[in-house]
Amino acid sequence: MSDLNTFVKDIVKTAEETTKLSEFIERLFITFSFYFETKNYFFLEKNQVIYSVKEDNFYLPPNIQDTEKIFFNERFCVVKTEDYILAFDLNKVVSKNDVEIVSSIVSSFILQKSKFDFVYKHLKYLKSLVYAIEPLIYETDIKQAILHSIISLTTFTDMEKILVSTFVGNKLKTISSIEIDEDLMMRIESGYYREFINKAISEKKEVVFKMLESENNTLATVIPLGDLKEIKGVFFTSFRQSKDNLSEMDQEILKITSFLITHRLKLHEINEYLIKAKKEAERLSNLKSEFVANVSHELRTPLNAILGFVELIKIGNFPRDEEMKYLDYISMSATSLLNMINNILDLSKIESGKMELHYENINLKELLLEVLNNGKVLCFNKGIEFKLRMEKALPQEIKSDQMMLRSILTNLVSNAIKFTEEGYVRMDVYKKENFLIFKVEDTGVGMKEEDIGKIFKSFVQLESVRNKRFPGTGIGLSVSMKFAQMLGGKIIPKTKGIGKGSIFYFLLPLKVNSSNVDKTH
Repeated sequence: MSDLNTFVKDIVKTAEETTKLSEFIERLFITFSFYFETKNYFFLEKNQVIYSVKEDNFYLPPNIQDTEKIFFNERFCVVKTEDYILAFDLNKVVSKNDVEIVSSIVSSFILQKSKFDFVYKHLKYLKSLVYAIEPLIYETDIKQAILHSIISLTTFTDMEKILVSTFVGNKLKTISSIEIDEDLMMRIESGYYREFINKAISEKKEVVFKMLESENNTLATVIPLGDLKEIKGVFFTSFRQSKDNLSEMDQEILKITSFLITHRLKLHEINEYLIKAKKEAERLSNLKSEFVANVSHELRTPLNAILGFVELIKIGNFPRDEEMKYLDYISMSATSLLNMINNILDLSKIESGKMELHYENINLKELLLEVLNNGKVLCFNKGIEFKLRMEKALPQEIKSDQMMLRSILTNLVSNAIKFTEEGYVRMDVYKKENFLIFKVEDTGVGMKEEDIGKIFKSFVQLESVRNKRFPGTGIGLSVSMKFAQMLGGKIIPKTKGIGKGSIFYFLLPLKVNSSNVDKTH
């Protein structure tokens, strides 16, 4: 890129230092050859500019070809080499005997041919582009806009300014690193052209209008970027001309330019999507690798406990109360192991789309007492308290998927117990409108507000949890949330602060099977 910038600066310097057109073109050719080692090029013969090998390689407006004078007056020239395309404007006059001088280069552009091929492939051939631009010689705004648009598509966006912006929602943004015309930006942001932009987007076609504040006959055009399904933004430009309407050729050029910009935007979106998808795939791969290693440890721990206590009971002659204590340890380890295996199998079914709902009549009180008893065993061995509070007027029976409902409640309770080292765990059950609310509160480790969104992701454990080495696979809450959603409900987590505990609300749509209401606690 630095070579290109240096080349452009050298061209400008050559124009400023040269007093004769012939000398300028000779020096320009030397500069051009030095940078790009061209084979197809333009040159002087007896002080006249002549074509190189192919007709398309160099173009001058027809009225100055084959004449006594080589006359440049805001004339547009294009040179195609094997590797690059050079476009530039020249001012003033030079005659055959070199009496008059060239005053300056108005602008110069370098386009990499390998990328420019894409542009003129859609224009059929290079000559079409050149001759389409020729009628616009005095309409500098549109000429600049079109060429700058093409430059933006070749990634050389920092060499010139471009009058192109995308209008998405209520915000303007640049395409790549293109600089936006500040005056135009202010007018669009102030709503000056909002009517025309909205019309182009809603009707999905180009809109041409006259810029009222201009003293000249200045037209502006807004072309929607996108297709019939989705509009991604607009291509906006303005230009001066003597007519009140755009010619068919003008419109065609603008449409092609907007098509190319749309194509680039789509490629950019696809590229961003692929990058995100790749990162997500890598993240999941790493998480699953950690999960496999974690599960192997989590399975081994309760199995070792079960085998150890079984061996103790077999070889020892313990008092009945001590033997029952060992059996409770075995039961607790087996329950933990079963819950872990169920979560793994459930997650596998969910991800494969094989998990189905099976609604049945459920005795709500019996299910809650089952969860209570299992929770008490876990709490007893940690020395913490587990409470269950049920509202009066709860339905005796509800219709739901018993396996999913049991899994959700068991996971929420066991999760709260696992992360609570002292204090209590409590589950409140009550009815609110058409929902059953299960509130599980603990006095455990708690979590940060910014971590709340992470806890339902599969295989994820929070950093603070991993550092304290709490057991777990990181899939219990993920499975519970998926089950809750399948039942038409949701789980809402709240934090009481680090070291203060958490609250989880499980909202279940109420499907009452019986009008009988349980009046007991």
